[in-house]
Amino acid sequence: MAMSEEMEVLKEVARRLDQAGIAYMITGSTATNFYTVPRMTRDIDLVVELTGEDVNRVVEIFRDDFYVDRQAVEEAINRKSMFNLIHTEYVIKVDFVVRKDSPYRRMEFSRKKKVTVDHQFLYVVAPEDLILSKLDWAKESRSEVQLTDVRNLLQSVKGLDRRYLARWAKQLGVESLYREVAR
Repeated sequence: MAMSEEMEVLKEVARRLDQAGIAYMITGSTATNFYTVPRMTRDIDLVVELTGEDVNRVVEIFRDDFYVDRQAVEEAINRKSMFNLIHTEYVIKVDFVVRKDSPYRRMEFSRKKKVTVDHQFLYVVAPEDLILSKLDWAKESRSEVQLTDVRNLLQSVKGLDRRYLARWAKQLGVESLYREVAR
């Protein structure tokens, strides 16, 4: 089976981040595909730990074969928001979400899982934290796509830490949404 262009890009981005010593984890629909029913996605979501000193490194390691906007990288790091790269050949977007410095986001990042894909290590958000992030994203929008992902994760992933989920759902203000979806 041929490796998808998305997986090829993801593995290359992860390899470069690892080589540069930049901590990351895969999140969003790409991470969902590791745990449950895969769904189509044309972008890759990563949470990255970056500081102002990392701007030049990020631009340097990706500029040859990705569109990368230095100012967008700098602003995202300063605001703890996001920027993206676009692979110039495959036109695949990679969203970089700069890790926020809240107690939950630090905990989430520390719990990432190391997985192996085609003989390469990748770091993926823990399934409980993926559920919490999707609930947080769906809090305002009530996005059926996010809620369906949450239902699939709750049904598919064995051994979820339900106490961890309940505790953080309450602290993040998504407790009622979690209870509704977990029924």
